[in-house]
Parts: sequence; C-alpha cells; structure tokens
Amino acid sequence: MIKTLICIDRDGTLIYDEKEHLYLGRDNGWKANVKILPYVIEGMRGLKAIPDAAVYMITNQPGVAITDFPLLTLERAHEVCRYVLEKIKDIGGRIDGYFLCWHAHLFVVAVENSSCSMAGRGGRSPFPSTNFSGSIIRTRLLP
Repeated sequence: MIKTLICIDRDGTLIYDEKEHLYLGRDNGWKANVKILPYVIEGMRGLKAIPDAAVYMITNQPGVAITDFPLLTLERAHEVCRYVLEKIKDIGGRIDGYFLCWHAHLFVVAVENSSCSMAGRGGRSPFPSTNFSGSIIRTRLLP
C-alpha cells in the first residue's frame, strides 16, 4: 500500500532546463536535448529507502496548448515524458509514473475543472483515497 507520494518536477530537477531545451518535442530532434542531471541517480537511491513510497514525475507543458509548435502535440508531450522515464530507468533510477499538465496556465486547471492529469480526471485527485492533510511540500534549489 502506498503511503507516501513523492512528486518530482521534470524540467530543471530531473533533466536540464536551458533555452535550447524549452518545449521538448517541438521538433523532431528533441531526444538529443534530453539530458539527465548529474545528481538524479543519487537522489533516486535515497528515495528507494523510503518505505511504501511511489515516485512520480510531474511537468507542466504549456507548449501543447499554444499554436507556435505544431509538432508539440499532447501525444508528443506524453512521448517525451515516457522517454525521460526510460532514460532514468536505463541509468538505475526508478520513477513509477508521471503527471502531465498541458494547459497554458495552471489557473485554467482549477477554474475549468479540466481533465488535466495533474488535477486528476475531471479535476479530482488521481489518488482519491489518499489524505493529503499531513503532507509536507519541500523544495530544494540546486545550482
């Protein structure tokens, strides 16, 4: 039974997030821009030590919602996420899944009660039986 849900942001936390990496999937050469950050595997080892924990990658990809990048479709955004998970797995990490928000603004998710996977189906939590009242949100800024 999962007692702890750990959500890790994709861009800038798991993979490099620099100007040339913006809007991964916007062109056909996007895979060359996916580079795992050097501290990720060490962090994954620490997460494996947490009993009954699920680790999910989360990402907001508003490029899907705008028309500037015709190749960056919702399916392509999912493909990018699956590719990142595979690259992490290939180097010994473990992430159980991912949540993807493709809206141009997170505000839209709350207001429109959308089907965004970060908000859950129909705006509900993807973990309906989980009580998050004791949750702790921690962030760490790394150079």
